[in-house]
Amino acid sequence: MHLFKPNEISVKVVEDNIVIEGKHEEKEDEHGFVYRHFVRRYILPKDSSADDVTFTISSDGVLTVTAPRKEFRLCEVNQYLLPSNRV
Repeated sequence: MHLFKPNEISVKVVEDNIVIEGKHEEKEDEHGFVYRHFVRRYILPKDSSADDVTFTISSDGVLTVTAPRKEFRLCEVNQYLLPSNRV
């Protein structure tokens, strides 16, 4: 993400997808003028909530997107042994 400033990156949840978009207007670099735009789409895990998706960009430009898994309640399972019908 070092080619984009934090305000040029957006992370959205659209339906069951995490959509990451980076875009900046034309800028001059050592080779001339450049315009950059990208879009990446990832399927949100089924056991994650769109409301809990967060992202951060580190000082060295690493984008981290987090989609925590929903907690599942463990329930007790009773096991019964059935008699065998052997002859």
